[in-house]
Amino acid sequence: MNPTAPQRISALIGAMMLVLALASDRQAAALYTGLIQIPAARCLPPGAYELILEVDAGAGDNNTTAIIVDSQFGLTPRLDAGIDFDLGLGADSVLVGNLKYLFATDSKHTWGATLGVYTLSTALRSAEYVVASRYLGGCDVHLGLMHLNNGNQWFAGLNSSFLKRLTFMGDHVSGQGNYSSVGVQYNFNDRFNVLAGVLFPNTSGCDTQYTVQLTLAGPYSVD
Repeated sequence: MNPTAPQRISALIGAMMLVLALASDRQAAALYTGLIQIPAARCLPPGAYELILEVDAGAGDNNTTAIIVDSQFGLTPRLDAGIDFDLGLGADSVLVGNLKYLFATDSKHTWGATLGVYTLSTALRSAEYVVASRYLGGCDVHLGLMHLNNGNQWFAGLNSSFLKRLTFMGDHVSGQGNYSSVGVQYNFNDRFNVLAGVLFPNTSGCDTQYTVQLTLAGPYSVD
């Protein structure tokens, strides 16, 4: 059976990310919230926050734009939570909560596993999930399952800091109506970064999506 166009795109993204990971000798940057679409198995430190302004645009005839604000707050070493808002009022829900619990890790935090409720950026859909992340010599690898739209989907991703301030990443969510994505994040400093990505649909005939995400991070409390 010949692979479909979305399958070929997914394979190409995976190959590109693997080459970048193998070529990198830098430690992967910590992505506490997640990649372009998927959650990562890390929690924000207690007293820290992340605010993300996300602008998603569609290609083709469905060139609508969504504006979303995502928030996360570190509550304990194993728990963070937040609320996500749809500013464009064009998603399934205007307001969705998120919660993440780190139920397993090692002392050096080279691997971890979390479960929780996550906001999938496309249409601001809420999904229950479990995910494991592992640092593997220059990259972080992520693999998990999510319950979305009354069905279970698997997801996977990889991120690698190939250059000093750049983090390359790609991820995939299985199932009809979901996407494979690839993107790059530029870290201006420890407080601010910008991510740009492209999302390729799993379903033939659906439109490619583009996302730009601006993240501000810092402490919300002082010990």
